[in-house]
Amino acid sequence: MEFVEERAFSACYFLSKISIPSSIQEFYTGAFSSCNNLTTVDFRGTLEQWCAISFTGGWSSNYESANPVTFAKSLKINGETLTNAVIPDTVTKINSYAFYNCESLTSVTMSDSVTSVGGYAFVGCTGLENIILSQNLTEIGTYAFKNCSSLSGTIVIPDGVTEIPNQAFYNCKKLEGITLGNKVTNIGNSAFSDCSALENINLPETLTSISRAAFANCSSLAGTVIIPNGITVIEPNTFKSCKNIAGVNIPSSVVTIGENAFMYCDSISNLEIPDSVTTIGDTAFMGSSDKTSAKSLTSVTIGSGVTRIGHLAFSNQPNLTDVTFSDTESEWYFYSAPQEVSNYDYTGGTEIGTMSATDTAENATKLKTYTAGYLYNSKYTAE
Repeated sequence: MEFVEERAFSACYFLSKISIPSSIQEFYTGAFSSCNNLTTVDFRGTLEQWCAISFTGGWSSNYESANPVTFAKSLKINGETLTNAVIPDTVTKINSYAFYNCESLTSVTMSDSVTSVGGYAFVGCTGLENIILSQNLTEIGTYAFKNCSSLSGTIVIPDGVTEIPNQAFYNCKKLEGITLGNKVTNIGNSAFSDCSALENINLPETLTSISRAAFANCSSLAGTVIIPNGITVIEPNTFKSCKNIAGVNIPSSVVTIGENAFMYCDSISNLEIPDSVTTIGDTAFMGSSDKTSAKSLTSVTIGSGVTRIGHLAFSNQPNLTDVTFSDTESEWYFYSAPQEVSNYDYTGGTEIGTMSATDTAENATKLKTYTAGYLYNSKYTAE
């Protein structure tokens, strides 16, 4: 017997135990769908063989229900519950969904023969506390370690890995540190979002993109975030609610700061927007509404290239007193039309003054209190 057909044991509500022969190579999607009373999965083969089983066959995309471990929440290898998984040097890939929802797993040590960890491979391994990655790893699949809520310490990503994909470490609440290899070029959507214990992260100079919400809700992330020089867009929500970030170093490569990018980052005290930036998105640096959270932002320097400052971009910043607009020739306008109106006549706004390079409390007040519309530089041309 080499495979189990799609939905073969679907809705077997009273199924509590299953023994799987070592000859199995593939489970088709939905094979164990709704087997909610399954408590024991005993594989009568080796860990090497289990890592090679495919759970992604069939027509539907309900792949997690192909793996009986999803429902049993533990895996036995020849009668022994797998808690400390030492991946042998005969394994080169851990297949997608291999240990999906395996809550009994507490540690994983990969031999250096492993080059790939498939998507969703360790999703929901809530008991997993420690993992040592292969030094020869080149690929981490999407969602690979999502919701490993007990994973702690520092994860060292090997130099061979070029991408941290979407939600790879999402909601790893106890993870304290990440060391990225020097070949990483992209960090995917929500890759480290909700890692609330994460205190530090190195962003290598090889990075060319950090996708939206990559570090959102990393509330323990501290110090100054240094954005690498290859980044051109700080995507929406990238560092949203990172309330302990003390500063951010934005390089001259950045053109756009997306909406909510640093929203609720209440510990940032000084902010310098380089001349390369043309757009500051809606609520990009908005302070939180939490009255117990001290708002640290006191000064902002906005470069001469800015043509748009979005709605509420600097609102809820009561201590913001000094604002410098680098372009001494700029005139700034406030447009108060409803947001749902399109084709704005940007030149028809109310002039709020020519902003000199001198810091003034008046400029700061205008910047943080015009919340019903937008602030625009007169250089902006409506499409």
